[in-house]
Amino acid sequence: NEIGQVTAAHKPLVISVMTGIRCARLQAALGINTPIIRAMPNMPAQIHESMTAIWAQANILAAHKSAAEKILKTINQRNIIK
Repeated sequence: NEIGQVTAAHKPLVISVMTGIRCARLQAALGINTPIIRAMPNMPAQIHESMTAIWAQANILAAHKSAAEKILKTINQRNIIK
């Protein structure tokens, strides 16, 4: 698949907000070494009054977590799930 080839070559950080799509399924499509962080915002994100839970796989670099937090803090508060 075309997107899998691109992510395998460049290994971009992928932040998923897709409900019901497991990381294993994303990795099957994007490549096993693609860093994936799950973000689960609640509905008030539309008015900047929400909380987003963030989950990262064990192999995610601190730099990826930091980047995801910086991106998501522009929308709302964050809570890291360990």
